[in-house]
Amino acid sequence: MRKTTIGVSELWQFSFFVILSVTLVLLPDLALAQNISIGGNAVCDISDSFTGEVATGIGTIAICTVGTMACIGRVQWTTAVVVAVGVSLLFGTTALLSTLATAGGGNITPCT
Repeated sequence: MRKTTIGVSELWQFSFFVILSVTLVLLPDLALAQNISIGGNAVCDISDSFTGEVATGIGTIAICTVGTMACIGRVQWTTAVVVAVGVSLLFGTTALLSTLATAGGGNITPCT
């Protein structure tokens, strides 16, 4: 059985990573900044990019292209249906989540 040792270089890299991580986590508190949810903002940004104007155009082009290719026999109809359902679910997620939240008695705050 070999015994592995950690070199000075790896120890410095790990220490730097830990210090940098702790600093980034505590940075808003150190600056007395507003307490915000970093994860929530990231999810809202991703949601906005998926349902924005560019994404709507890309989704429309994707459905038209796959539908045309299915009509001429280049793509199977199941693939066309999967693309259509996927795009529909992607753009209907906000309505779906709000419906589920009200049915369950929960409260979802929308992204602003």
